[in-house]
Amino acid sequence: MAPGHEQALHQQSQLRNANKAPEPAVESASSPSASIKICQQYSPAPHDIQCENYLTQSDALFREVDRLKKQGWTLPRANELFHKQRANASQPTRSGEKLFFKLQSRIGHELREAGAFLVEDLGTWRIKALNLGISPGAYTRPIFEQYPGAAISGIALPQHLGGPRMKIAYGVADRRVQVCFADITMFVRDFSGHGANVPSAHPDAANFNYWSPYAGQLFELVVCDGQALRVHHREEGMTANLDSIPLLESQLILGMTRIRSGGTFVMLLPKAHSYRSVVLLKDFCSFAGSVELFKPSSVHRIRSTCYMVAKNVQPSKEEARACIAKWKGQWATATFGGDDQAGELPESPNFAEVDALLTEFGPTLIPMSQEIWNIQVTGLREWIGRMSQCQEEQPGGSRGDNELSTPHDPESTPLSCSSYNESVAAPPVLSRSPRITRSCPQFGLWTEN
Repeated sequence: MAPGHEQALHQQSQLRNANKAPEPAVESASSPSASIKICQQYSPAPHDIQCENYLTQSDALFREVDRLKKQGWTLPRANELFHKQRANASQPTRSGEKLFFKLQSRIGHELREAGAFLVEDLGTWRIKALNLGISPGAYTRPIFEQYPGAAISGIALPQHLGGPRMKIAYGVADRRVQVCFADITMFVRDFSGHGANVPSAHPDAANFNYWSPYAGQLFELVVCDGQALRVHHREEGMTANLDSIPLLESQLILGMTRIRSGGTFVMLLPKAHSYRSVVLLKDFCSFAGSVELFKPSSVHRIRSTCYMVAKNVQPSKEEARACIAKWKGQWATATFGGDDQAGELPESPNFAEVDALLTEFGPTLIPMSQEIWNIQVTGLREWIGRMSQCQEEQPGGSRGDNELSTPHDPESTPLSCSSYNESVAAPPVLSRSPRITRSCPQFGLWTEN
């Protein structure tokens, strides 16, 4: 990007930020169990706007995504729906939990059918999977369908801290599935080292864990599906908009220090074109054999949410070790930074740094994202058509509200705004021939909650 365009792009970014209809801050259908936190309404940062501007100028398909999002989010009917769903997100009922489990199960089965759970032949007789954000447990069945003899371990936020209840057998009821109930962001020993001193004035000082979950174990498959939500009550004094930072870094650190060389790493990306996601994709491209993006065809169609699927990950490479060290530093800043030592936002990248990133990685990012943008364009067009039709047929009636929304499901925004039976092109196949590996189940040591 030419230096002479910098001032113009800065002005364009400011104008775009002022007029932008923000993507609704309703949580997507992804497991909140790694950590459930209070999140502020989405407001794009300057570096995120710069990334969107680059993609809008560089790719016609992303321009169409951006146009349809602006059109959809400004519909009065859509605004009413999103406000209702935000209100319902903090009080899920049993029926809402059942629907959430169904949505998660659909995502898991689509990931399996696309080959996302496939692991390269590592010469091992046992396939072990680590699911960070495992509750309600919807991914276990698709993993067992892929590998009937698999052993699955996971970390889930306890219910008393806001985590969803487990909907599957585990522990003594099913020795193949072992669950550690804890807030994943509190494992200070893994993130800061043995000598980490937690400030006594920190609002969560008494809640940090000094033991390491699944220490010494290596996993062929790692799935990171935790996402910060707004329903968890935090201690007074904590900074709400920091929560997604330690959650992301916590999953990355634990996942990369537990994955076996050559393993598969699957991670939820709430906004694939945000600055943090672009950096993450670039990082994984430096130490993984292949990196692809996958968007389920039945869930997340109108949002920017997708999954990164990295195969043949090499955690011992110098680039991987450098990334782990970087993530630990970001976790420490977001957890202990600031004058009050209660956490602060890491320093934002400047214009030149973002420009350099996009110049280097943009030509890789755009082809990588074509399939997910195609799905999103199709989903947005169908959703806008349905919303407009409902607005014409039900201009003020409550019947339309019930038809469009799912009031008891905290994570139902994508599906509640579209049909369960949406028909789109088949998702991309990540591997040609699924392999079934049979092995003995792994007997863990964790107890039930």
